[in-house]
This record gives sequence, structure tokens and C-alpha cells, in this order.
Amino acid sequence: MINKFVYIVLCIFWSGMAAASPFQVTPMRLELESGSNIGSVTVFNSGDEALDVQVKAAAWSQDSQTGADVLEPTKELIFFPKIFKVPAHGSQDVRVGYQGEVKGHERSYRLFIRELPVKKPGLSGAQFVLQISMPVFIYPKGSEKPRTPDMRGVQVHDGQLMLEAVNESSRYYSLNKIEVIGKHDGKEVLSDEKSGWYVLSGSKRLFPLGIDQAQCLKMDALQLTGHVLLAQSEEGDTSQVLFPLTSALCKQIHPQQSK
Repeated sequence: MINKFVYIVLCIFWSGMAAASPFQVTPMRLELESGSNIGSVTVFNSGDEALDVQVKAAAWSQDSQTGADVLEPTKELIFFPKIFKVPAHGSQDVRVGYQGEVKGHERSYRLFIRELPVKKPGLSGAQFVLQISMPVFIYPKGSEKPRTPDMRGVQVHDGQLMLEAVNESSRYYSLNKIEVIGKHDGKEVLSDEKSGWYVLSGSKRLFPLGIDQAQCLKMDALQLTGHVLLAQSEEGDTSQVLFPLTSALCKQIHPQQSK
């Protein structure tokens, strides 16, 4: 009987799940000023066996219509080593840099740090390996991140009610959380909270609000409060906007649109 190996990659965007694995990375986000020194990422192995690790990079942009993430192969980001072994209870530094000058909008990338599967005698079935998807930003010299989100309006896209967030600044912002309050005649009729995501420099992004047609028709206004996360443990400022809702807009939502 021939053993078949199935390798399952777990993509980690923040450190929550990574903490349960012997394979960990710090920092979880790298930001380098244009013209600055090369940055460093450290890969840790807290396990009892050595790990083989591979690093790859992709240019990261967002679709002009919806803000969906777009990843493309790139050679702009320089990093070394690309394949290495991390000893048991050891670590390995990966040097990361960018050649050239960045002006206007910052450059955004994803660095994929992946544990390579190792075939072991007698092992069959699924083997889980970890891949960490880490943001890397190269920003114009002297530029600063926005402290508040730019929430422009609500619209229906593909049958869902969406918040449109825009970023015209030179650096990204992370719209970490969206508080949703539905109102009718000034009274609260709905309360919810949605998780957010990055809005890259020079981009816009649509965030689904999880409001179905029936709920929407019971409201005449939607109060949204956006929270920005500047760093993993540092919050920015909030922005609160009240958007009117009309029956014409609500009827564009697919009936029984799930959250």
C-alpha cells in the first residue's frame, strides 16, 4: 500500500494561532522608511525538532472596485536567507530590505514564511504545516500613518450593504473594528460589531455590514464608528459617521442576506 501525504497550509495574518505552534515569527508586521537600513524578522522554533523553512514575497495591492486583496509575484523586496533550517529551540534572522526610493504612496508586500513539510518513515495521512503571511510596508521618508479611517458612505454591492472606506494618504491604515448602530426616528433598533482589515495607501475597500433587507427597511439611518489600529497594541482615533438609509437603497439588498 502506498502512503499518500496531504500537506495543509495554515495562513496566519496575526499571531493568535501562531502562538500554539513551535514555529513563530516576530515582528508580525514590518515597516521600513524609504532609504533606511534593512529590517529583520526572527523565526523561532520552540519545538524539539529542527524545522525547514522557506520565505517568499508577493506585491500586495487592492482591487480598485471592492478593495479585495491582490497578490502578485515580485522581486522588488529583497530578503535573505530564502531557505534555511531552524534548530530545535533555536532561531534564525531573515534580513529584509528594499532597493530604491519610495515617493507618494508607500509600497506594500506580503512576506510568506512557510514551514516545509518533511516526509517521515511510516507517517501517513494529513500533515499540517504552518505559513505565516506577514505584511511589509516601505513608506516615503517622513510620512505618517493616518490615525482615523476615512469612511465615505454606504452602498449595496453584490446584494450586500457595504461600508466604503477610502485611503488617500501616503500610508496604510488598519480599520480594525466597525461598530454598527441602526436607527429609526433617532432610536436604536440594531447594534452589531464587524471586524475590519487594511486599507492600503491610494486604495478603497468595501466592508460588508451583515444587514439584511428586512433589517435595513426598519431603519432610516446607520451610525458607524471605525477604530484604527496603529500597531498591535496601540489604537488610533475613532471616527463616527451617520449615513441616511432609504427604502430604495435597502431594496437593493438580497432578501434574507445572511450576516
